[in-house]
Amino acid sequence: MHQIREIAHKNGIVLQNDGIIKPMLSELVQKTAANKPIVVLVDEYDKPILDAIPNEMARAEDGRLVLKEFFETIKTEDAHIHLLFVTGVSKFSSEKKGIVDYEPKRKRDNGK
Repeated sequence: MHQIREIAHKNGIVLQNDGIIKPMLSELVQKTAANKPIVVLVDEYDKPILDAIPNEMARAEDGRLVLKEFFETIKTEDAHIHLLFVTGVSKFSSEKKGIVDYEPKRKRDNGK
């Protein structure tokens, strides 16, 4: 909630729904995007959870729930968001083994 209040304050926005994360975030997105859709950057979304595992599983679960609420709210405000960019610190293998390729097949230049 601290970050939501800080962003609102920096943008001169007074939040009516202070104290409840989902309505606060929704209001912030709507008021920030009053003139044009906004860009949302979520950097290292997974770091707080990874830092808490395995020693502080309750804290990791709290972080997971906050992220769930955040992304649920962001989905409802899609009309106000031009771009959502999310980065993480988790490393993934570059091997194809076990990874499903979701890239749609495109026609090649020769029409095949």
